[in-house]
Amino acid sequence: PFKGAILALILAILMVPGQVYLIPQYQIIQDLHLLETPWGVALPGIFSAFGTFLMRQSFMSLPRELEESARLDGASPFQTFWKVM
Repeated sequence: PFKGAILALILAILMVPGQVYLIPQYQIIQDLHLLETPWGVALPGIFSAFGTFLMRQSFMSLPRELEESARLDGASPFQTFWKVM
């Protein structure tokens, strides 16, 4: 029911310059003791608005038949997401 609103919010966040998020992201990564680790580099990119939008577009481009065939083969919803998506 809120898919359109969430997508609009993500697109609105993309309009804010990335420099605005730079210092708060650094402080969060520092508080989590993830500085100079691979996770400290990957997590901000994955959970950013652009990363979320990019993953959504990637999932939307997959044919629906892949998900349906995984379900027919007995895969659980998590297995479908993890192995097929």
